[in-house]
Amino acid sequence: MAHGITNTDAFGEVRKNGKKAWHGLGIEIPEGLSTVDGFRTIGLDWETSLEPVFCEIAGKRVELPEHRAHVRSDNNELLGLVSDHYQALNNSDLAKFCDQLLGVDSAVSLETAGSLHGGRRVFALLRLPNTFEVAPGDVVKSYICTANGHGGFASFTGALTNIRVVCNNTLTQAEKDLAKGFRFRHMGKIDDKLDAARAILGLVTKQQKQFEEQARALVATDLSVGQVRTFMDAAWVASFGKLPDATEQPEAYLKMLEKKNETIAKWLANMENARNSLAGIRGTAWAAFNSVTEWHDHQRGRFQSVAESDARAHSNLFGISNQSKVKVLNAALSLV
Repeated sequence: MAHGITNTDAFGEVRKNGKKAWHGLGIEIPEGLSTVDGFRTIGLDWETSLEPVFCEIAGKRVELPEHRAHVRSDNNELLGLVSDHYQALNNSDLAKFCDQLLGVDSAVSLETAGSLHGGRRVFALLRLPNTFEVAPGDVVKSYICTANGHGGFASFTGALTNIRVVCNNTLTQAEKDLAKGFRFRHMGKIDDKLDAARAILGLVTKQQKQFEEQARALVATDLSVGQVRTFMDAAWVASFGKLPDATEQPEAYLKMLEKKNETIAKWLANMENARNSLAGIRGTAWAAFNSVTEWHDHQRGRFQSVAESDARAHSNLFGISNQSKVKVLNAALSLV
């Protein structure tokens, strides 16, 4: 299937009163479940094993002592080849780590969880109790997104993520603030790294306050027509890069220029929709920023099936859309 979503992947979310809480994808998770139970409900409670690797040399079967096959135990699928120094962090370890974070404050709860690339990445999104209003009726909720890779696919990571409730918009921190999360390779003493990760995430309150200040600065900044166009041009470059040279690549230039104009037209339309025209928001840098991030979350690409919609959600948390939105936020902040 498209974008790394396979038929062995899973996705689920909490839904209140039958209402789709986030992107409306996957299996419904009852509210109040531990992450361990949530993983079991979704089907992420499988484990992994590190198996020896062999090759045939001159007709003889020889073990490769410095390599291991990281195998998904429920279906025996190969997740990747790793070194003999690789330390596996199982889904149960990730879930227990999350539940220990949840135990710090009973108001923190599991919101979504899922996998992609055949289980090579597994994640959990934990909802924090703190929310703030950028303007009346425009609420932003905060989450900790934890993720783990298997088979050398990705490191064990965690960082603050924000969701704009009015349109389920996934907002991201400025690039310099992302470093305040954590990223650990699967080497050394994993238990020590998990302890360090808990300490790092203890700083999340400071990050929340920082993003709240950034959002308020954006909503306090009214933009002229020219400033909106300048921002849209910068957001295009942040998302797709500069246009090809018109002299050296005239056909490519015209094709990308057409795509740019079509995309910016959608961003401008988003800036005028009901969500970005709330009192106190219309015409501000906050509205301009959200017009682009809303497109990344809900309009980018041809996501028609449930699996492809899952792919968009993953892209907004880990992939191209997330990386683009970091740069788009920086472009918006430059207008303040």
